[in-house]
Amino acid sequence: MVIQNVYTFFLRSLYVPHPVALDILSILQFLRNEGFNIFCWVPSHVGISGNETADTIAKFASAFLPRPFPYCDIKKFLVSHLFSVWQQKWDRLINNKLHSIKPSISLWSVLPIRQVDEKLTRLRIGHTRFSHKHLIFGERAPVCPAYHTHFTQGASIAIVEDIGYPTARESSMTNGSEDDRLFLDNDFPPSETTLYHSNKRQRDPQIVWLRPHELIVRPELLVDGVSRHDIVQGILADCWFLSSCSAVAQRPDLMEKVIPSNQPLSGEGYKGIVTFRFWRFGHWITVYVDDLLPTKKRKLIYSRSSEPREFWVSLLEKAYAKLHGSYEALEGGQAMDALVDLTGGLAEMYVLESAPPHLYNFLLQASTNGAFITCSRKGDWKESRKADSNGLVSGHAYTISAVATVKLSTGSEAYLVRIRNPWGNDTEWNGKWNDSDTNWHNVDLNTKEKIDYSKRGDGEFWMSYQDFCREFEEVTICSLTPDLTHHPTLKNNAAVEAPHPATVMKSIHGRWEEGKSCGGSRNNLVSFANNPQFLLTLSPKTNQGNDSKCNIVIALMQLRRRCVRHPRRKMLQIAFVIFKVTEPVRQTLQNFLHIEEIGNSGPYVNYREVFGRFQINSGHYLIVPATFEPDSPGSFFIRVYSDTQITLSYQETLSNHSLPFGEILGGTDWTFKSDKTSIHPSKSTSQSLRSYMVPILNWPALNSDHSPHRKRVGNLHTCSVYQNGKPYSSVEELRAAIEDASFQLKLEYKAVENRVFHLTECKRAMIKS
Repeated sequence: MVIQNVYTFFLRSLYVPHPVALDILSILQFLRNEGFNIFCWVPSHVGISGNETADTIAKFASAFLPRPFPYCDIKKFLVSHLFSVWQQKWDRLINNKLHSIKPSISLWSVLPIRQVDEKLTRLRIGHTRFSHKHLIFGERAPVCPAYHTHFTQGASIAIVEDIGYPTARESSMTNGSEDDRLFLDNDFPPSETTLYHSNKRQRDPQIVWLRPHELIVRPELLVDGVSRHDIVQGILADCWFLSSCSAVAQRPDLMEKVIPSNQPLSGEGYKGIVTFRFWRFGHWITVYVDDLLPTKKRKLIYSRSSEPREFWVSLLEKAYAKLHGSYEALEGGQAMDALVDLTGGLAEMYVLESAPPHLYNFLLQASTNGAFITCSRKGDWKESRKADSNGLVSGHAYTISAVATVKLSTGSEAYLVRIRNPWGNDTEWNGKWNDSDTNWHNVDLNTKEKIDYSKRGDGEFWMSYQDFCREFEEVTICSLTPDLTHHPTLKNNAAVEAPHPATVMKSIHGRWEEGKSCGGSRNNLVSFANNPQFLLTLSPKTNQGNDSKCNIVIALMQLRRRCVRHPRRKMLQIAFVIFKVTEPVRQTLQNFLHIEEIGNSGPYVNYREVFGRFQINSGHYLIVPATFEPDSPGSFFIRVYSDTQITLSYQETLSNHSLPFGEILGGTDWTFKSDKTSIHPSKSTSQSLRSYMVPILNWPALNSDHSPHRKRVGNLHTCSVYQNGKPYSSVEELRAAIEDASFQLKLEYKAVENRVFHLTECKRAMIKS
């Protein structure tokens, strides 16, 4: 065997073989020509009885015997059963600190390798040198910049919550041959940690996780598309989310973006995985879940579709629960948040007690133009289990599916609102204009068909706008592009105006940084001046007509705050204020004593997003987002919609970075000279610097020789360090070379200084002439 390998090597080699090797190969070739087979492979255990017995038993164990199934399948079943028992025991150890970090005993799905699993688990617990070395050296504990907590206390939060959604992968599970390779989401496993996040919640041992094909034959994700009538709420108090789904379901084209097509739940191509997409803080993200659903007596306990073979409602609810950490985390929320997550649009909420007088016209036009509308009643959502005497549920969220002005046979008009209960049953309004009310006798058949009037007992009903305002507390309107029409007050024969959608949208991210820009409200004007400031510039309208004012909508959203699994991360009380400014510069404390406030978002509230509508003249404005309490760090996202051209910029870079750095280098006596970056010679930068009394060098912008000192010094330094392409084997060696080059640079500096002086004098003479 060795000689044969040598023979092959020499045939492929470019080198001349050794004479002895040639003799051996010659003899080998002669014997082969004579029919001899001298060199052959011999198994190592031939003739050794123990090895031969082991080989026979191994083949016997994996062979298909005359039995119902082979032993290899029995082994797979036993392993699956043992892991299931182990997981059940682990689910009961909720007081174990590792349980909240790793609720599943399976390997992390990101990289299912045991060695990596151990390291990743230690990292998520926080047992790392990075998080504990301060104890050895007597230093301060490191702080996570995203969650503003010590890594030793919040390592699990920082890593688990920010880790990306897993790539879709297959994971072995179950004990049936048909389901042998179905996806199992280890980040959102079929266990109690997925159902609940609080220890106070009573566990139900009768809950069983089943896949759709285990509940019904030939299940489908979608049956004849989506419809608002598909949604039926379960025992989970997430009516705010389901009412939003019902509203968006009226736009199948948008739901296709949320629910990608061609996702089978059985048969060919079925893998046990379903994907959904949600809009989160400026971009769309994809969420992967398996199709295991919680059931009790083979019935879904949470939301379901009115069509038994359809499962988009149940699985969409599961994906949204994954975003929030558990199913229980979905209980009690704001419909405006869900509407934004499903559409990426702008949601506006109005309290009916203090609603503007034109709200009905606003609702009518929004409904006609395809906006998504929900409403909610007063009361505690925890007690929203049964209806009152009027057929309405307290603390419950509903969908407004239509708004209509109906002419009656009496000659008058009725202002009506059609509302749907996500329960999807006969729990409906029984007051005026209910399905069986006599007022419908005054409406002709054509009008009834036009507004889709029917008696279905499916949770959808009509009621008058007056009763609606009396019975409900809030209404939320969400549109992809907000309508900027100025609505008149409610009046008879109110016609729906042509929509005036925003033509421009600008957005920008920002942060309230602790000890730097967490100024709080204007209760303390000194600290308020430290808040982030955003310059909003509105260009004059091109077609002014009779109205030269600009219509804008501003929305402020706080990021990554709704997650009740971590009670320390609560919603901040947020708001914003708009000021009219004459100069596009950052405003100081003295400026805030004199500049004019032209509007705000209202009181500070702990909503995820607040907004305001304004009609203002063109010019420069300052948007100041703030939290009510100072020193409340967090991130935010601002969107501005307008019917004219706008610019939105951050007024922090100069004041927080450039100016302090200049003072470090040159004290208070230094001069600014721009380089080729377009923002540096701009009018905005110049005005900001002058407001801080910083002199500006009168240097021609974008000049080919405008930075000779930087070019000369930089070139000398670089050439000295990397002369002749010299490589460096370590950081220490490179650092020493840089220090040597810097020392040599001092000898050249006088020549550079003379060069700069000469060019400056030349430029000055050119400018004067």
